[in-house]
Amino acid sequence: SGFISIFFRAGATYGSAITNYQFSTNNGANWTARSPVDTSSPLTISGLASGTSYQVRIRAVSAVGNSDSSTSITATPNAVTVAGGSNISTTYGVSASSTVFTSTGGVSPYVYTLSSSIPGISISNGIVTASSTLNAGTYSLNVVSTDSFLANGTKAITITVANPYRDWETDRKSVV
Repeated sequence: SGFISIFFRAGATYGSAITNYQFSTNNGANWTARSPVDTSSPLTISGLASGTSYQVRIRAVSAVGNSDSSTSITATPNAVTVAGGSNISTTYGVSASSTVFTSTGGVSPYVYTLSSSIPGISISNGIVTASSTLNAGTYSLNVVSTDSFLANGTKAITITVANPYRDWETDRKSVV
């Protein structure tokens, strides 16, 4: 979702400690210093366009200058998009109702969760179910899909549960 993480193992220092890293997203034509300064792996590059391919190189920085760059790798940030599914409208006590969500982008497999834990609403493999015993009311939450690299996407869902019992006070007044 607009970023890539480069995992690396630092090379030999040859007497001068590594103080930072630089990265290039255009095969070494331009370099950017890691900010804030950090010498640990992974190096995360953000602010990238999802679906765009980048030729990434990294190089170490030390007191004696910049090292040779790494071999170029191609990396494409890919946002997770949650699709399908629909809002659920049901009536308390009638029957369970469900809808199916799917995901694209990112790297499968996807793990689906809900943004809120509400008794009577569950999710399993992208299928959101409102049980027949879910209390009457309106519930707004998000379906969250997380890919194998922990990128995620969300889609809102509203579940409306009607009360099956008529308002006896309103009915009594209309008869009188």
